[in-house]
Amino acid sequence: MGVIVATIFVGGSIGYIVASKRKGNYLDKLQYTAVFSIISLIAAVLIQIILLRSNLF
Repeated sequence: MGVIVATIFVGGSIGYIVASKRKGNYLDKLQYTAVFSIISLIAAVLIQIILLRSNLF
């Protein structure tokens, strides 16, 4: 569970950095943060499912 939360924060941070580099306003930064967080959440859940299905843990 902690890995998923950390992945969401990392994804949100990357989204904020991307929006800042593109000189976006507050709402642009908020939207990029949300979208990148959702994408990283989906990726983290899929990776966790694959790891649990492969019987590594």
